[in-house]
Amino acid sequence: MKYFRLQELSSVYGLLEIDSHKIIEAYDDDIFDELREASAPIGEHWPDCHGVFYDMTTTASRVIEEAPDIYIWNSSSLALSPNAMSALEGLISPFGEFLPFQYQDKQFHLFVVHAMAEEDKAVSEKLYDEFGEVGIKRLGFQAESVGTKPVFKTGFDSCTHLYCTERFKDACIDKGLAGLVFHENLASVIGETI
Repeated sequence: MKYFRLQELSSVYGLLEIDSHKIIEAYDDDIFDELREASAPIGEHWPDCHGVFYDMTTTASRVIEEAPDIYIWNSSSLALSPNAMSALEGLISPFGEFLPFQYQDKQFHLFVVHAMAEEDKAVSEKLYDEFGEVGIKRLGFQAESVGTKPVFKTGFDSCTHLYCTERFKDACIDKGLAGLVFHENLASVIGETI
């Protein structure tokens, strides 16, 4: 089976910011780690939130008006436009939780991925430098651990990336959903951007 590492197209759409202060007020300072590592519903106290895309490549950040259909937020959640929600809800809903947020005048949703997959220890290796862990040198997944999960995360990289199957990739491409890059190389380095 073929798997892909997902990455947001930040050079086009920038950084997605969703009312961080409201989320922290509703939960606590650790909520972003909890959301990233969540394997069960966490949205009971989810506040009314608004999102904005910022171009962070200039010294003065500016708002990007055109939103992607699908994007990554907080390393392991997907931000879905109404179009992406319609296209993917049936495929992904058993594997996470939907949390609403407003973008301009549209209802978007975060999809907090709960599905986890185990690495194939025979082909997986972390990358280190003189200061410690800096990424993943090689990564593979146990097919039985992935099973029918179209999108998933792994504890091997501390839930800092999302991965998907060809089925998920094809669904995004078939529906023309913009905003993600699908890397066949599952390895990653901390701080990597596109």
